[in-house]
Amino acid sequence: MTENKPKKRKWLKRILLALFLIIVGLGVTYFVLPNEKKRKLYQDLGIEDSEFISASDFESFISIRKVTSRKALVGDKWVIKGQIFNTHESKTLSKVELRFNFSDGSENVEIETQVSPQNGIGKSFKEKVEGHGKADFLSVDVVNAE
Repeated sequence: MTENKPKKRKWLKRILLALFLIIVGLGVTYFVLPNEKKRKLYQDLGIEDSEFISASDFESFISIRKVTSRKALVGDKWVIKGQIFNTHESKTLSKVELRFNFSDGSENVEIETQVSPQNGIGKSFKEKVEGHGKADFLSVDVVNAE
């Protein structure tokens, strides 16, 4: 009878370890998925309208397109223009935080706007970013959206 207890504990430890590794693996996979894949996953599971998704991962439904940049004529500034698109089926975008990436660092900028869901035109933005006059502009990322 004493021989069964160590065997049971051994199997229980293995099962718990396997469950832990599966959960960690799914979590890591989720965080490295591109926003388009997350959005498709939400739609396939039918949870894109859930309160959790809209509160925690709304930025996966936001895309930034038609980005242009130029150095300002005067000073140490960049002028960056683009369009914000909301691909969610029913949620209206009211605020988005963008990260402008430069060769010497990045700057986060919060933009308050109203973009309707499934808007094919997008909402234009124009931002002036200081302090990167000698750097190259690289890209724009969506950090957060509400």
